[in-house]
Amino acid sequence: GARVWLRDKELLLPATVSSRSHDDLVLTTDYGEVMYLQQGELSRDQVFPMHLTSINGVEDMSSLAELHEAAIMYNLYLRYQKDCIYTNIGSILAAVNPYKQISGLYDPAAVDLYSRHHLGELPPHIFAVANECYRCLWKRHDSQCVLISVESGAGKTESTKLLLQFLSVMSQNSAGTPQSERSIRVEQAIIQSSPIMEAFGNAKTVYNNNSSRFGKFIQLHFSQSGNIHGGCIIDYLLEKNRVVRQNPGERNYHIFYALLAGADKNHRGCNLPVETPTLEDSDNTAS
Repeated sequence: GARVWLRDKELLLPATVSSRSHDDLVLTTDYGEVMYLQQGELSRDQVFPMHLTSINGVEDMSSLAELHEAAIMYNLYLRYQKDCIYTNIGSILAAVNPYKQISGLYDPAAVDLYSRHHLGELPPHIFAVANECYRCLWKRHDSQCVLISVESGAGKTESTKLLLQFLSVMSQNSAGTPQSERSIRVEQAIIQSSPIMEAFGNAKTVYNNNSSRFGKFIQLHFSQSGNIHGGCIIDYLLEKNRVVRQNPGERNYHIFYALLAGADKNHRGCNLPVETPTLEDSDNTAS
């Protein structure tokens, strides 16, 4: 019944001791594989006990007693099974895409709860990062930055929306001061710009139906009272070749399909004769 790590070639696998005798050791990995090991073949490097922090899982992986890739992945797996998709690594937040809706995770009550606590006082959450960023604007009297970086389909776009959602609420509630009409318009413009940016810069790929094919830098300006009073969005590295060519199973940018969906039926497909342009009229041919 003891929990151990089993070294299989270059991998460390979480496993459970099924039985033990003077001659051999029977292990069952978490992937269902049964391993029979002779006592004479065993070594400390091949099978060793799993630490309690790895068995139970931790909210902050900097407190893991075993710092290797297998322990990190197993800890994320344990929390993922409990719908705890956020895990801290010191001041870094690791997020695992649940690919489903988790009740109450981002509702107004969660925003209010994390806005009243410092980082580390509550379970890991993207709202905790956003709140710490907002507080540090005045605590350190300096600009703050949140960097979201990971592979396609992991949830960068949605995480950005959640950060903006939290900062918008904090802006509205800041110091109990009423916001000006201009400040409210700025907040709404920044939040509502996301679907527009996605329409022109996101496309379906084999990994993600709404994959961002460009980089995005969002800058927010806060007043001394804590309200958002300005901002800008800078895009860069747009995947331009997708406009003219897509890989099998992928699509062009969303905006082209939106234009076709909104067009009159008579204009969606024109039965025009197809002619092969010659060198003489190539300057007048659109590509």
